[in-house]
Amino acid sequence: MWIAVQLAYHHYSPEELQVGMMFMNHLNMGTEKELIELFRLDKNQLTFIDQNDLIDNHGYPVRPFIIDEDGKILITPEEIGWFDPGGTSTKLIPLDLEEFNFIMREFDGILEMFVDGEQLEKGQIEPVTSKHNESGEDWAMFRFLQDDKDIVLPEYYVKVMLDNTISIYEQPNLWEVIGPYNIPENLNLDLYEHFNTEEEALEFIKNLN
Repeated sequence: MWIAVQLAYHHYSPEELQVGMMFMNHLNMGTEKELIELFRLDKNQLTFIDQNDLIDNHGYPVRPFIIDEDGKILITPEEIGWFDPGGTSTKLIPLDLEEFNFIMREFDGILEMFVDGEQLEKGQIEPVTSKHNESGEDWAMFRFLQDDKDIVLPEYYVKVMLDNTISIYEQPNLWEVIGPYNIPENLNLDLYEHFNTEEEALEFIKNLN
């Protein structure tokens, strides 16, 4: 089940600046078009720009968090995250700078996060996560804010499990309906595909072996 959440950025003071740190660039200050654009510190900036000037102009670096309407932190930077680009794509991509800036610009920092429907009915927000190979972290899943009237959610998800099997889940409550299946040793554990029918999901698994 998808719910609306808010992007928030918290400043922090590192011992030293490093390539890849995220900063805020305030554009069109004092106008109706005022907005925040994020950028990552690159090697040239770190080498040729005085670090004190950088902090004076842009403030200390920031980390992204996901909060609820009451400001409670739901997701930390390490758990951000997979992103569903929508359209015809069935693959999740890492949620990063380009998506952050678009969400801030077009949706005032609001996006949607995929959560466990059963827990939500009990008043608990429990993100559905999938492990990221490189970091080893459990990443939550997000997408752009959508009009519920236009949302057509796929009914079946195929997920690679940590025990090297594939399982099919049916949303919104993510209970296992069939599987698990043995999978090729080289299959990417980041895989998290979704389909409109159980037949499509089964056909996808069949073609993996």
